[in-house]
Amino acid sequence: MADQLLSDARGTFVDVSFIMAAHDAAPWIETAIRSALAQTGVAVEVVAVDDGSRDGTASVLARLAEADPRVRVIPLADAGPGTPRGPSSARNAALNAARGRWIAILDADDLILPDRTRTLLDLALAADADIVADNPIPFTDMFDPQGPGMLEGGREPYLFEIDLAKYIASNQLLSRVTKLGYLKPMMRAEILRRHGIRYDEGVRIGEDFLLCLEALAAGARFVVTTYAGYGYRRGPTSLSHRLRQADIARLDAAFAARAEHGRLAEARSRSAEIRHGSRPRPAAGARARPWRSGIPGSGGSWPRRCWRRRASACGRGRTPTRSDRGKTMRLCICICTCERPVGLARLLKALDQQRLGSLAETALRILIIDNGRSRAAVPVVEAYRATGRFPVTYAREETRGLAAVRNRSLAEASAAGADWVALIDDDEFPDRDWLHNLLETALAAGVAACVGPVVPFFDRVPPAWAAAGGFFAKRLPVRDGYVEDGYTANALLDLRVIRALGLSFDMRFNTMGGEDTFFFRALMLAGHRIAWAETAVVYDSIPTHRMRVRWLLARWYRSGSVEAYLGRLRPETVGGRLANAGRGFVRLGGGLLRLGIAGLSLRPATLIGGGYTLCRGAGLLAAVIGLSYREYHPSRYR
Repeated sequence: MADQLLSDARGTFVDVSFIMAAHDAAPWIETAIRSALAQTGVAVEVVAVDDGSRDGTASVLARLAEADPRVRVIPLADAGPGTPRGPSSARNAALNAARGRWIAILDADDLILPDRTRTLLDLALAADADIVADNPIPFTDMFDPQGPGMLEGGREPYLFEIDLAKYIASNQLLSRVTKLGYLKPMMRAEILRRHGIRYDEGVRIGEDFLLCLEALAAGARFVVTTYAGYGYRRGPTSLSHRLRQADIARLDAAFAARAEHGRLAEARSRSAEIRHGSRPRPAAGARARPWRSGIPGSGGSWPRRCWRRRASACGRGRTPTRSDRGKTMRLCICICTCERPVGLARLLKALDQQRLGSLAETALRILIIDNGRSRAAVPVVEAYRATGRFPVTYAREETRGLAAVRNRSLAEASAAGADWVALIDDDEFPDRDWLHNLLETALAAGVAACVGPVVPFFDRVPPAWAAAGGFFAKRLPVRDGYVEDGYTANALLDLRVIRALGLSFDMRFNTMGGEDTFFFRALMLAGHRIAWAETAVVYDSIPTHRMRVRWLLARWYRSGSVEAYLGRLRPETVGGRLANAGRGFVRLGGGLLRLGIAGLSLRPATLIGGGYTLCRGAGLLAAVIGLSYREYHPSRYR
């Protein structure tokens, strides 16, 4: 756990060093420093460099340093009579004196919210990032924590990753996208030391941009979240809003000098392609084939009646109670994987960062079910066995498909003697308190199942419509702490209840998807409730090929096909077909109406959202004639 935060009450260790360049900042600098000192859950220091201030900045800094040893003040000699050296020189002086594992940039006229540092550090450790930044909230006089940020906020929070080419392209002067160089990042101090990265003292604007550019060229991983915890003051004293031609020329020259070297030169070439509208070609076989006939598997009595018979035969199953807190509970984290070794490695690394709370570390085991053909997961599992925090069990499921691999995970967890199973996929990674918060919510509510939100993590800056619409987030309507649905992307199940009820994932949904919806519906029909754990967050990786409207429409069409199997009548009967046809036509009509209304708004996100109802109606009608979208058919595995 080399990256674990090292805070303690005496401040012996420093998690984060705030570096601050100050020149004539007396009206605001105390507010900025006090906001840094008020950070919760981490040990911090503030290294403030007085760059030739002529107002009361020096006296304010001296008073704050005397009152709190976490404030360290460095006076910087003038470059000339009454001439400050500039923000780059001041920040380099602060960097040289900083003792923290992480470096946070804080301007002398800005401020931050109390939970910002802990939130960003937890995210950086979970995402294995070297640089992390949030969504700054611009303000002039009064700071509003709920105000709009610089980034597209959207309906739901999201993350995205920035590579070198995208970072360069987003910071062009005439670009319409948000200038990512304005973000105020936190960086691992180790990557700055290892590569000798420092501020360019020849520039007076864009110095943070150049520093991040150097780190990205050195291989740093940069993750941005739409969480907003930084207050960015805009005023007449801000250098970034008083652009002078000479300062711009220096910045251009500094960038040009760096663009002649290795990876940065390649990145500039890639960003030129992006600017001119070129896009990578889709991979071979990436075309969707949404119309496939038939649903695999059939027969047997309709599951609704089957679950009722089982429930009456074996009772409702054991419901967990608060008395479970005093027992040593055995818990398996079940990971279903298929040809995603990179995602699996990131997930395992994030699991090693978990804060378990009252859950005993010895009671936790990781179970990996491999559904791929290439055995790409084996080296990842062996590497984790050698250095990982928890014991891991590996098994292969030869039958391809979601229901098959999820049933195998339940069987293996049961054979291992687990009381609870936590479900997460190989293209996801959890927040550091994920498992603890899931279990605490389930025990407090006394339920057999608990689910939490899934936040999208885009592998590049998402299109404006994707951010605004919140289409890639998973969040369920909550009423009194409970939900009427569930999914396996972020869930906790009491395996004792599942065994007592004899529940399993229906193989008819093996290649179509929706097996988790059917599973949780069956659990509710057996008399159990599903709790919602708002703070048990999982991040879902969204690759570029999914950031397309076509992919969303196909996913919504598939949802309609699944919906056909959730009614009271069997879909293959005459009554079931007529019921689904009626529901499908109603949805088609509603979808066309929504599209018409959305067209008046001229907002792409609203227009795309109007296609949701339409596609679900099409899926229902397709199910009437035996068609379905088999998204997880082996021929379409990626």
